[in-house]
Amino acid sequence: MSERDFDTSECDLTISYESAVMVYPYAILVDRDGTRFLDEGYATIDEQYEAVARRIMTLPERQAWIVADQRVFDLPRFGHIVQTTEPPVSAPTIAKLAEAIGVPALNLGRTVDAYNAAVQPGVFDPLVPDGKRAVGIHPPKSNWARGIVDAPFVAWPLVCSNVFTFGGLATDLDGRVVSGDGAPIPGLYAAGEVTGLYRGKSTGATSVLRGLVYGRLAGRQAAEYAASVPPTTKAFTPQLDARRSQCPWLTYTSSKAFGAMSKSSR
Repeated sequence: MSERDFDTSECDLTISYESAVMVYPYAILVDRDGTRFLDEGYATIDEQYEAVARRIMTLPERQAWIVADQRVFDLPRFGHIVQTTEPPVSAPTIAKLAEAIGVPALNLGRTVDAYNAAVQPGVFDPLVPDGKRAVGIHPPKSNWARGIVDAPFVAWPLVCSNVFTFGGLATDLDGRVVSGDGAPIPGLYAAGEVTGLYRGKSTGATSVLRGLVYGRLAGRQAAEYAASVPPTTKAFTPQLDARRSQCPWLTYTSSKAFGAMSKSSR
């Protein structure tokens, strides 16, 4: 596959996507000066993208560039690791690419030359950490090191964004929201991303799973609680109805039973 045949067939073009370009472990990352600033291949994407995002946040303008050659388009499941309908910036030479993305051509050329010279022989395997390294440069590259040699060369801009929360409501094992002293709040339940289970690193493919598991637990507990609450006058129903109209994913069972179930987006 080549840049000229940029394929978006794996994207539903009826949906407005936020771009997710996760190809940098197989390329290099440079700052606005055209300089590499981290080991792009020290771990799989799920293991490292939080740390990489925090590092990019320290850069001028909080932006980096992914620089690669044409072989990047041959990666398995390319449409999943580059989720965008926009093609990359493309140029026939590194100097022209630098001009197109607004970084110093001389410095980017030196960066690419030094990286290419540091790439060690070995078998490139994008499906596992392959130990194919670039050594003798700073920073080194621990896996997936290949020379950037096959023109035309391409680049994607990379910035940081929030995809889920690391903090959130504290809950017990039954999905009951707990107060600051750790006591369950009667009638209040939460599940999914609003509970913010991650602490400094996300675990891939778990967001929907934890929303499903704790959503079921919280829903079961909410139903049992609602059944245990005697019927009362609907003194607070107008307030709850107004809140529900603003937040359609909120549910309640009576004036004393209020359950909050968060949707999980990933």
